[in-house]
Amino acid sequence: MKDFIARVGTFFLLVGVALIALFIASDASSKITHERTDYSLLCIAVALFFMGVLFRKTAAPPQAAERFKYIKKIQAQRDASKKEKGKPAEKKK
Repeated sequence: MKDFIARVGTFFLLVGVALIALFIASDASSKITHERTDYSLLCIAVALFFMGVLFRKTAAPPQAAERFKYIKKIQAQRDASKKEKGKPAEKKK
């Protein structure tokens, strides 16, 4: 269910951004057409944007990507071998 809510949040974010762009376009065109700027678009856009942010926060964080698993393994082996070489040799009795 949380995954679905996060997806709805993403949808609200995208619609909010689109409405903000539409508001900016209507504001820019109001100087040419001499019509009033539609501030209801801005109010709805801001409300949807913040609802989207709140819904997205409920999503679980993504799993760590294991893209460089092999490289990290090689680096760990190299670091371990460097530590062993750096240790002083033990004296045998």
